[in-house]
Amino acid sequence: MNLKIKRQTGEVAEFDVEKLKYSLTKSGASDIEVVEVLEKIVPRIHDGMSTKSIYQLAFNQLKKVNGTFAARYSLKRALMELG
Repeated sequence: MNLKIKRQTGEVAEFDVEKLKYSLTKSGASDIEVVEVLEKIVPRIHDGMSTKSIYQLAFNQLKKVNGTFAARYSLKRALMELG
């Protein structure tokens, strides 16, 4: 998969599914839950998509799997935005 995504800085980078997998794992989701989320959202990721949009897809899917992990995932994002 050679998709280019747009970061919040405006920089274009290659999509790395391992980074997404890592961030989902850090929320506390199990390997099975992470795979379930990835199976649902990776096919929806397209060239030029923003990291914010990818985050939103991941958050919504994680919320369906386990609301507690979604809250942690959201908290991590909020803290990163604070700097």
